[in-house]
Order: sequence, then structure tokens, then C-alpha cells
Amino acid sequence: MEKKNVGRPALAALVILGIAGSLAGCSRAGGDASAARDTFWDKPEDGDDESIVEDLGNKDGELLDLTEMNSTMVYSEVFAMMNYPEQYEGTRVRMEGSLSLNDVPGGAGSGGIRAETACIVQDALGCCRQGIAFENADFAKSSEARDGTEIIVEGVFTVEDRDGAVCCVIRDAEVTVV
Repeated sequence: MEKKNVGRPALAALVILGIAGSLAGCSRAGGDASAARDTFWDKPEDGDDESIVEDLGNKDGELLDLTEMNSTMVYSEVFAMMNYPEQYEGTRVRMEGSLSLNDVPGGAGSGGIRAETACIVQDALGCCRQGIAFENADFAKSSEARDGTEIIVEGVFTVEDRDGAVCCVIRDAEVTVV
């Protein structure tokens, strides 16, 4: 006689129903969890994002010091800077991260190759990275400038158009090797 295990399937069904019920209770859109998710993740319409980002950045000359924040907050702030750059334009920023050196086409009308530098930050788990380009020609040419070197960059956050693409750059950057 073959044994049937009815306990596990019944328990699994109860767990699934319990999870589904709790998820439905979290919804703000009349019990429809997918509608709540869609509402949460929707990007605001043009003009509506002012209420969300009006206090971002710090344009009154004070320093936005990311070195005083934990890695999750730094990553979040840099994410906001990349998504709402106009709110940070003109803000003095200090950040710590790893140096990224890249050779890119162009540079001073020569048609050659120029070095572009960026300060890269990552989230607490180290799985997500993003960075901000910075300009300091002397540092880019120095012997200290090696990919992956830990640095602190301080300068003015600017936004520029490069062939139709919005680029964020820290200008007049002072660089310190950590």
C-alpha cells in the first residue's frame, strides 16, 4: 500500500493563501496589489516631480558631503543626482569612491583620445555601482591615478549636453587619494 502525503500540499496551500491575503492587505489601490505596485513605481508626469525633488541638492553654497553618509545613503543620493540632475546643478559635492579611468574619443579639438575620470560608489551589498565623472586634468595625468584607487573628490556638480546626452560632471575637482 502506497502512502499519500496530504499534509505537505495542504500546508503549502495555506501558506500561499496567507501570503496572498497579506499582500492584498498592503495595497493602497482597493485591494489590487498590482495597481498599488504600478502606482508606486510610476514616474511623475512632467511638472509633478517638483514636490518630490524640490529639496534635493544644496545650491546655497554649503557642501553636500557624501563622505559622512553610509553606503546605502551615498548610493541613493548619487542615484537621485543622476535622475534629477537639474536639482543638484551648482551644488558643491564631496564624495568618496573608487577611481575609474576611461579613454574616450575626442578632447580639445584634437580628434584623439582623452582620459575621463569618474568616482564610482556602490551600494551596501556591493552589487550595484554608479558614478559621477569629474574633471581634474593634473590628477588624471599623475602617477597616483590608477583604476580602482580609493579617492575623495570635491567640486561643483554641473550638467552638460554632450551630443544630445545629459552628462553630469563634477568640475574644478580637488582629488585626494585615501
